[in-house]
Amino acid sequence: MSPSSKQSEQTRQTLFAEAMRRGLPEDALLIVVDTASQQARLYSSVRLQKTYRISTSKFGIGNQFGSNRTPLGWHRVSQRYGA
Repeated sequence: MSPSSKQSEQTRQTLFAEAMRRGLPEDALLIVVDTASQQARLYSSVRLQKTYRISTSKFGIGNQFGSNRTPLGWHRVSQRYGA
């Protein structure tokens, strides 16, 4: 296993351990946004399903309300638009 894939595996395990601690079911969908690589990774049942190229805010990252920055932390999807 290469150093980067070993690190990715550790990151995945850490994320899912935190998800379980927060009470999410084991088969929950989890989207992980990596602002540095501009990628979103979709996990289902602890397995990587798909990687998407994304674009985060031109204002950077941060949690200040109204700043138009990409927020940090854990978030739940409350609504879905479209198919």
